[in-house]
Amino acid sequence: MIKKIKITESQFRKLVEMEHLADLGTDYPLDENKKETIGRILREELNKPIRRRINFSNIDGIIKKHRMGSFLKNEPVEKSIDKTILQTMYQVMPRDSEDYDVDYHKAWDEIKTYIRNNYSEELRQYFEKRQKDSDEDKNPLGIKYIFVKHDKPYYDSGWRGFADGFDSFDEMITKYGDWVDVDWDEVKNKLDKINDYPESTFTGTMKSRPLRISNIGDEGNSWGYNFSIIKSIPEENLDKILKEGLHDTSWENGMGEKYYISWDENYGKSFKLVKTPYGAQSGGKWEPNLVSIVTPENTNAWYEWEELSDEKLDMWKENWDNIQKTLGNHKYNQIIRNM
Repeated sequence: MIKKIKITESQFRKLVEMEHLADLGTDYPLDENKKETIGRILREELNKPIRRRINFSNIDGIIKKHRMGSFLKNEPVEKSIDKTILQTMYQVMPRDSEDYDVDYHKAWDEIKTYIRNNYSEELRQYFEKRQKDSDEDKNPLGIKYIFVKHDKPYYDSGWRGFADGFDSFDEMITKYGDWVDVDWDEVKNKLDKINDYPESTFTGTMKSRPLRISNIGDEGNSWGYNFSIIKSIPEENLDKILKEGLHDTSWENGMGEKYYISWDENYGKSFKLVKTPYGAQSGGKWEPNLVSIVTPENTNAWYEWEELSDEKLDMWKENWDNIQKTLGNHKYNQIIRNM
């Protein structure tokens, strides 16, 4: 008979040498073979109180979450695999109990072996691609990436959150890739198409407008914050972009066409129609009936300019499909960024 040896939580934490991370909360069903294997380990090795608290139904999602931050650049791939598996184990197995006995650690070892046997090849391919992408990213233009967490539209004053800058896209997703559930390959493609840097930092660099990647309330975003990414470039490198004739296509679909802006889904959220006040018209003779399309990025106009009457709004709504086709790129991109 094996003698049970209890250890404290702090001892267990030192044993696995990891930080606790909250459960992903996303269901990824296992196939029957995986269920049977895990079920056997849990039935044979663990007592009921601990067994009830182990949930393997989302193991695929947990692994995908932890692999983002486990990439060790220019290190052997096995080290990244080991780190992912350890982080996954620490999330899967309960740790806030004193029942860390021999049976518990036997189950730990068996489940860890199971994960290694079933996921090592998938993780190896993932980390080899990350290393290859990192090696090929020479970044001759000196582009940097700024990860922004903000509770209001970016151009509103007084928003709460933070902005964190990185020398490469890979460094950014290593730190923040598991914060929101997005397709990072798709995000990278959109960022690569952004070559408009209209905002000066007055420190020798220019910034793009923010690319919103996740909105408050989106699936996989339970933070209560929006998330955006901004690109920056040294001012002296702007000429290189202009010489290459690059332009911002981040808001085009795969056919090179502009996305459709639904009036019902977006009016009052990403754009509004307001009366242009005296002194705000740029150039030409003053027109008292001039209408402006504004977005949350036009902070003062959004909150202070008078909105059109319901009667006039109905007329605009009726013709909106044709009107949006005439929008200039600057205003169109503003609306899309706030959708």
